[in-house]
Amino acid sequence: MNADWQSLAAIAVVLTTIVIFVVRAVRRNPEKGCGMASSDCGCTKKFKSSS
Repeated sequence: MNADWQSLAAIAVVLTTIVIFVVRAVRRNPEKGCGMASSDCGCTKKFKSSS
């Protein structure tokens, strides 16, 4: 009897973890600015022109 509820609890934990992971991956919005490698925010131009 103990193995039954433990198996169900383990499956519930795994499914909850997967759902949280998927929701966070879908809702993630990339931040715009100098931290993004693919976006050009012009920070290097600002630094070069001020020195």
